[in-house]
This record gives sequence, C-alpha cells and structure tokens, in this order.
Amino acid sequence: MRILFISVWSFDSGIFQSTIPPTIEFWIENNLAEKVEVITFGETSKSSSAFNGRIVYKTIRTPFPSNPMFRFLFQLKSLFNIARNGGFQLIWARSVTPGNLAYLTSLISRIPFGVESFEPHTDYMIEGGAWKPKSLKSIVQHFLERRIARKAKILVTVSDKFKEIIQLKFYRKPNSTFSMQCAINFEKFKFNLAERVKMRDKLSYNTDDNVGIYVGKFGDIYYDKETFNYIHHISQLDQKNKFIIITEMVEFARAEKKRLKISDSQLIILTLPHSEVSLYLSAADYGICPVKESTSRQFCSPIKTGEYFASGLPVIISRGIGEDSDFIEKMGFGKVIDFRNASTFEYSSFEGMDRSLIADESHSFRSALVLFSKYISILKQSY
Repeated sequence: MRILFISVWSFDSGIFQSTIPPTIEFWIENNLAEKVEVITFGETSKSSSAFNGRIVYKTIRTPFPSNPMFRFLFQLKSLFNIARNGGFQLIWARSVTPGNLAYLTSLISRIPFGVESFEPHTDYMIEGGAWKPKSLKSIVQHFLERRIARKAKILVTVSDKFKEIIQLKFYRKPNSTFSMQCAINFEKFKFNLAERVKMRDKLSYNTDDNVGIYVGKFGDIYYDKETFNYIHHISQLDQKNKFIIITEMVEFARAEKKRLKISDSQLIILTLPHSEVSLYLSAADYGICPVKESTSRQFCSPIKTGEYFASGLPVIISRGIGEDSDFIEKMGFGKVIDFRNASTFEYSSFEGMDRSLIADESHSFRSALVLFSKYISILKQSY
C-alpha cells in the first residue's frame, strides 16, 4: 500500500521529528506500507528520502504567508495534484489540522483517508480562549471535524473516552475507530547519569540543585504567564530551585523572565534541536506540563508528558489532562496543581524518587515499542 502522509508541522520542528519519522519507519520495517510520501509546507522547498526511497519527505514552499485562506487553497491544490498522480491507496494525517486537508483531498481524489491523534480541536481553542465560539474560524473548523468523524475510513483518538464518544455520536462502523496515546521512543529519552553530570556542569547547576524543566510552546492550549508565575514563585522559595526552558518562543520567554526579575542563575532559556532534548531531561529533576484546564482536555495526550515519563521524571501537571493527571496522582509520580492559583504552588522536591520506576510504570501506555503494534490492526482495516 502506498500512503500519502500530510503534516502541517515543519520538517525540522521538534514535534515533527518526535512523532512522524518514528511512526513511518515502523510501518516500513513491518511492511505495513510499500511506500510513504510525507508532505509538509514551509518557507522553502526541499526533499529527502530514507529506507532506499520507500520513505520520501517533501516540503513544499507555500506562498501567501499572511493570507490563511489563499495559503490553505494552495496547500489543497498541491495535495490534490500529488494524490492524483501518486498511485496512493490511502491518505493519512496526524492531528486535526492536516486532517482537514486529508478530508478535502480525499473528497476530490476519492482516495480513502485516516486521521490519528484526532481530538476536539475547536473545543480546545475556544476553551483556551484562543478562538471565539461564533467566529468564522470556529464554525468552519467544527464543521470539518464533524465531517472527518463521519467520513474517515480510520480514526485514531488519544483517549478511550473520546473514542467511545465518537463511535456513538457518529455511528462509526466496527473496527474503524481506535485509541492510542501519543507514543514516545523510550530508549531515546532514557535517563543517562553521565549526561546529567555533564549537562549540569555545562549549565553551572550544582548536583544538589532542584531543577524543573519545561519543553514546548506558550499560549493556545498551554498557560503562558501562569507558567512563569509558577517558576518565579518556586524560585523565590529556595535559591536551589532552578529551571530550564526549551522553546522556540525565546523572545516571549525572555520578556517574562525580565518582567518577573528571575535571575540568570535560576532560569536558563534555550532553543535547540529536538535530538538534544533528552540530554536536558536527564539533567532535570522534574518536568512541567502546564496545559490549560478545561472539559475537553480529558481527551488530550501531551507529547511532552510522555517524554518526561520516558526519562523517569516526575511531572507537575494541571488537573484533568487526558489520562496523565490521574496516573501521576495515583502513582505519586509528581503533583497535580492549578497553574492559575499561586497559593497552590508548593515546594516540590522529588529527591530519592526512582526514575527507572516511573519509566517502567508508564511504558505500557506511552512507549512506541508497545503502542506501535496497534498499527498492525489499524492499517489492515485500510486494505
């Protein structure tokens, strides 16, 4: 089977590198696909290949950077031309936004499509305050989500709860809807004591410092100023409480650091390739996952939380975030807090916590080694 895989994330972004290549490589290694062509969009065109040409990555230069409608129509036209001439048997998308393109490309080309990491994206954006409920963007996106839920040959949600809702609400056929949390390469993020020592020395952090780490963006579904309020509050409790932030939103992070007068000795802000993130996770003592609390967040599965687990890190997380918050609270692998309320912020020392235990206990529901086996039955439904 030849698969056209659609992404809207840039090839070099951390979220692309952490999710898409591992998935596709599993497909090829297990002969679930003859060839996979991955299409993404960016400022410059480029292409590369792997597995003797069985995996092809193409970035298409997208004009109209300031006009979302023209940009979307250009992307749709490009995908239709590729789908029409590529001999594909299946169109696949990871997450709802490229799922819109997959649905419309399928509608025109008559090639069946599937969407994984299918979530209530419109609800996320409205509840997070990024979109207004009756805005054109919200109305159109909600309509497309409903069409995807009805028409996709395969849907893969990130929670059992959302899978059940989708099956009942849209009368989906048996064996057409699956659930799978965002999978992580646990071996890649495995705790490394030698790297911990090396990175702490590089950062000028002492062995007895209590180091929290945040990896990702700010805004949309994540708290922004609230996250920095948490960092500021904890850093004021003890000079040994220190932090690492790895983000592409460096200017915003630096502005918040300046606003709260957090010292350089207590907060280091970095931007770096995703391949280096594991080194800094080894250097940390706990991870931070400040997803905004809302009803729809029970259906999400943050990638960062899985990476923290893989490194054996306890996690500070908001309440009601997918299945992660309950797991953390039940197992004692971190703390569930309200990032909006500074009075709930307590000193969080996880000294003596067994990192290998955290990694082992989360392996069954977050490890790519375990979860990717589901693709065998998922993709067979597409034949």
